[in-house]
Amino acid sequence: MASTIRIAMIQRAFVPFEREANIAIAERAIRAAARDGAHLVALPEMFLTGYPHAPAKDSADWPQFVERLYRTAETTDGTSARKLGEIAKDVGVVLIAGICEIHDGRLFNSAFVWDSKGEHIGTYRKVHTCRFTALEDLCEDGDDWHVWPLTVGDQLVRVGVMICYDREHPESARVLMLKGADLVIVPNACGIDERRLIQLRTRAYENVVYIGMANHSTPHNGQSVITNYWGDILAQAGEGDETISADLDLEALRDERTHTIWGNNFRRPWKYGLIAKS
Repeated sequence: MASTIRIAMIQRAFVPFEREANIAIAERAIRAAARDGAHLVALPEMFLTGYPHAPAKDSADWPQFVERLYRTAETTDGTSARKLGEIAKDVGVVLIAGICEIHDGRLFNSAFVWDSKGEHIGTYRKVHTCRFTALEDLCEDGDDWHVWPLTVGDQLVRVGVMICYDREHPESARVLMLKGADLVIVPNACGIDERRLIQLRTRAYENVVYIGMANHSTPHNGQSVITNYWGDILAQAGEGDETISADLDLEALRDERTHTIWGNNFRRPWKYGLIAKS
């Protein structure tokens, strides 16, 4: 179909604090996905540092953990970021990757976005950082969600990103929908069960968007998933290393939005004041 694009979610076991090893793992998977026809490829949350397990803050191991996290965090123009851009350009895919970012000495749980020419065109910083975990309590909150108009294959697609715990707050996907997202990519790093899958599928159909979620395998349990705008599962991984892909029909999505009862067609935002109050 002329309006169809193919997206791929990469699910692997990445190595804590080993950036070069993780780049090598990612490169093999990205190249394989491109050979299989993918136009857009996504990697899990903080894949570059392997989303390391944090020791207790009062333990003897905590100072070393913090030092290693800062040392292996990446900037938008760092060596690993440039390498990922080069890979995206070489195989001609849009690439979205979860990164522990360092900016002006501050850590963020981020996703870097490269277009198919290898240009870094944007960064999303996780808004709902997991303050209840020692690792993410080191990171600062992002300020907003972003949607980028990207050429994916030969189609113009408006792509938004939310990261892991963001998806458990309906406001995240709702803001992305209001900003025009056709596709929402979710770098992830946590255990996925049936309730969380239902929750993610709900985000898709209540906002009339395609969703692709890329999770780690070990030490998490995989279950990466791609859904359509009805929340139907188009592809789902098991628990091990795997890449899933699906074809998304953009013309069908846009047609659905002309007559659906969901999304933005019948909302009453002037009545939602309480939601915006802290």
